[in-house]
Amino acid sequence: QMKDAGLPQAAETDVVAEAQKESLLAYLKRSHGEETDGPKKITLKRRTLSTIKAGGSAGRGRTVNVEVRKKRTYVRREDADVTAEVIPEVIPEVAAEVAPA
Repeated sequence: QMKDAGLPQAAETDVVAEAQKESLLAYLKRSHGEETDGPKKITLKRRTLSTIKAGGSAGRGRTVNVEVRKKRTYVRREDADVTAEVIPEVIPEVAAEVAPA
């Protein structure tokens, strides 16, 4: 496993530095299919509490507690790297088409 990860240790008695341990761990995680980028989906849950005064008869007010719950889910897009590469190539072509006019 050490050779596959690109580390120079060959014997069991060789000393392994912390940086080499981290690179070995990263290699093993990649080889077993675990993602190192983090989660593909993040869900945020937000609750806000507020009070509303509801008017009643004979000047008697009533306060009502209101709880609003919001749930947002963000999904990581895989094409983010592709769009970063495509945009610099497209802009010079558009500028060349606009310039002769």
